[in-house]
Amino acid sequence: PDGRLVIQATRPGSGPAPLVLSADGRTTTTLLPAEVTLPVSGRNLISPDGSRMVAFDPVGQLVLCAVAKPVCHPAAGTRQGDDVAGWSADGQSLFVYQRQSVEVKIDRLEVASGRRSAWKTVHPLKPLVSGLTNLIVSPDGAVAYGYSRNASQLYVIKGLK
Repeated sequence: PDGRLVIQATRPGSGPAPLVLSADGRTTTTLLPAEVTLPVSGRNLISPDGSRMVAFDPVGQLVLCAVAKPVCHPAAGTRQGDDVAGWSADGQSLFVYQRQSVEVKIDRLEVASGRRSAWKTVHPLKPLVSGLTNLIVSPDGAVAYGYSRNASQLYVIKGLK
């Protein structure tokens, strides 16, 4: 919210590191502990007030991190394989989902209690979908997604010698 950018960079000899780029673009500071990473494709990871963000620990579990100082803790109520789609407008809940091949169920996860409730199901418009590649929920509840589609044809050839 303050104009700074969050990027993930890989420097020679080290793994990916989430960094904050100053609003003037001149300086970077480390944002999260070394073992914590951001998802490959950016989503709505920073809370609306800019105080917290969501990342992944070394085993792939969602963690909540304070932006002011690099401290993270497991996000209560998450499940193995959860991915984050965004924050609610009030910053009290996350929208989480599991990647599925056709329909995707999005849950609303209350950050403080870990209470999880079904929120919305996304049905991609095209048949033969191989899976969602991105799913983003904006703070006002709008959903955007991308998907991949693999088509193939099977031919039967008889009589070859």
